[in-house]
Amino acid sequence: MAGRAREVSHRFAKSAGCSENAEDDLALVVSELVTNAGRHAPGPCRMYLETVEEGVAVEVWDTNPMLPHFPSADGAVCECCVEDELQCSGYGLGIVARLARELYGFAGPEGGKTVRAVVARSAVPDAIPDAPGGPTTVPWPRSATESAGMP
Repeated sequence: MAGRAREVSHRFAKSAGCSENAEDDLALVVSELVTNAGRHAPGPCRMYLETVEEGVAVEVWDTNPMLPHFPSADGAVCECCVEDELQCSGYGLGIVARLARELYGFAGPEGGKTVRAVVARSAVPDAIPDAPGGPTTVPWPRSATESAGMP
């Protein structure tokens, strides 16, 4: 399922005029969100891509109404995850938070939930102020949005 979603996101990113780096960022974000939906929700999931002013938006809906624990863009984990590591199983949403300009979730109108991320159309490296030796850049940017449906 995630492989097909990545293929769709690559085609969509090209049609939206994304840079190659932003295309790769979008594919990684899509892969993480679709994988999470398959892992944590019984039943189907749906992915939507759309162009927005900030770039390309991806929304993944699944049947599980419980919202995930969203890390901050600086990689900090929520307090409940520190107290109970099993509550937060991986690093996928941390990667998504680093790549996306926006990341949030909301209850779906049909039940379940939707997780939305916006990736910029062109990659601009972020500074990491606390890196050893001073500020450095990472090889990926935070991104923007665009839309297409995937059955």
